[in-house]
Amino acid sequence: MVVKLEKGVEAIYGDGHRAALTLDGSRCTCNRASGVPCVHIRNTVGAYSVRKWDVIEANPQQWGRNRLREMGIDPDIFYPPAVTEADFEGASFGFFDNVMNGRLFVFPDGAFFWVGREHRTRCSRCQAVECWHYVEARSEIAAVVAAIEAVA
Repeated sequence: MVVKLEKGVEAIYGDGHRAALTLDGSRCTCNRASGVPCVHIRNTVGAYSVRKWDVIEANPQQWGRNRLREMGIDPDIFYPPAVTEADFEGASFGFFDNVMNGRLFVFPDGAFFWVGREHRTRCSRCQAVECWHYVEARSEIAAVVAAIEAVA
């Protein structure tokens, strides 16, 4: 059973052990001291990977650039490089490649979102994954997803 925590998840296993993974670290009641993550921690990583994005995206401005780096997230995803309307040269959007092995899309109205291997962030302006910004960039998103899948 997996329980959501404020900054992560805790999994309760049939052998009685509890493994927690949070933005602040990990722990398990089995107290394996080898330095290698125990089976409980390894089995909790999938649930944590999903929850981590939920926690970070709930209030992305709460996390500074350095803290995002510590959590393994490229800060450009939430603090994109500055662009002006002139940078778009009449295009409806632009993008930066190779941002955490994905693509960061930016729009003249200030909206931005990132599409990567394991996740795609919500639009910064609409707070959705299926807004008009996503529709506008649909063909480019499909190309990114295809390229990611080809590497996998």
